[in-house]
Amino acid sequence: MKLNMLTSYDLIMLDQNYQTKEDIFDAVAKKFLNKGIIQDKDVFKTALYQREMENATGLENGVAIPHAKSGTIKQPTFAVIRLNHPINSWQSLSPENQVDLIFLLAIPKEKAGSYHLELLSQLSRILMKKGAINNIKQAEHPEEVLEILNTEEGTKKTAQTNNQELILGVTACATGIAHTYMAAEALETAAEEMGYEILVEKQGANGIEDRPSETDIKRAKGVIIATDVELQNMSYYDGLPYIKTKVAEPIKNPQNLIDRVITQPLGKYFSNTVSEKKESSEKNTIGTEMYQALMSGLSYMIPIVVGAGLMSAIPQIGGLFFGIEGGAIENAVYANSSNSVISFLYYLNLFGGFIFSLMYPVLSAFIANAIAGKVGMTAGFIGGGLAGGMMYSLNGIEDHAESGFLGAIAIGYVSGYFCKFLNNKIKLPKNIQSLKPMLILNDL
Repeated sequence: MKLNMLTSYDLIMLDQNYQTKEDIFDAVAKKFLNKGIIQDKDVFKTALYQREMENATGLENGVAIPHAKSGTIKQPTFAVIRLNHPINSWQSLSPENQVDLIFLLAIPKEKAGSYHLELLSQLSRILMKKGAINNIKQAEHPEEVLEILNTEEGTKKTAQTNNQELILGVTACATGIAHTYMAAEALETAAEEMGYEILVEKQGANGIEDRPSETDIKRAKGVIIATDVELQNMSYYDGLPYIKTKVAEPIKNPQNLIDRVITQPLGKYFSNTVSEKKESSEKNTIGTEMYQALMSGLSYMIPIVVGAGLMSAIPQIGGLFFGIEGGAIENAVYANSSNSVISFLYYLNLFGGFIFSLMYPVLSAFIANAIAGKVGMTAGFIGGGLAGGMMYSLNGIEDHAESGFLGAIAIGYVSGYFCKFLNNKIKLPKNIQSLKPMLILNDL
């Protein structure tokens, strides 16, 4: 993938005087609409704002990478905006980041998977190259920016013998996209400059990627764990010297992390054991633990929301071909329509609504899981289902109760900490210990 093929001279806007994020989104949306890249400006802007709500798109060194995935986008494209005056209010990984260089990405819905990740990964690799950001900031013409973006990545340098010390890394962010890959790239670039071999596992939107081999585990000097969410299958790294930090830290100072894991590790890593809990209690406040649990829950909820949105959008768009407008396809009169296609669209929309109803249980369950482990998942899932809506009867009168998104978050926290407390306090003989989660904690 050549980045310079996904943009053009008129989409590289240098020395602009936009004052806010809203000004930038509006200007880029107009350009994309005029060039036929998008079909609907408002839908495109809505997709941008939805992504901004999920996680910070500001990074370091004045850079921000907002991006939208939407069916209104016809082709993958990105614009480059360089500002005369930085925007201080752009939510960023680094609080002191003042955004004056924006790479705004537009990805069609059908390419929202691996293509999107590849584009972000390649862009981050170029931006992580020494001097690349400054060169773009100092470029006088769009042609110079295109030339920098056209820089060949080339083959990555890897160790040819086992004489070079090997470091491992694991990165993961709430959405599993931008920061996961940028943190990995920052570590890889810094390690190469410092003379180390490094392998970084990414736990992102595509699942677990680039997991090292058992041979690599045996000869590794340590593992850098950079995450904002609960990680999967981490017992693989048990016994390795490690340090643990937020996913933003490698982007800001990867060299320091590499030095620390070699010279001052926190100890040996053991997943879900006393050593990890001790480190967590010493280094993490309750606020940090709650934040990480929330990010973990959101990372599992997002695919549910995306899938539900798609399942709901298809029947509503299909209904337009039969003169059914304004989302009226959800009306029960269409359930037994003489037109089998309309009937199918009605039930497909119903199915989309069902998927939407799962987002609260999933959110609560994985918040509780991040706090208490598997013992908290059942309570969190059931509580999240109640947050999504329950029927109850009072004096023979049926009614409906729903606490929604905030209720699901609160239930996730309560379930997690309550199950964690019970799990620590209730002691059973060894031979029936395994029954505690199923017969005691879940029933309580």
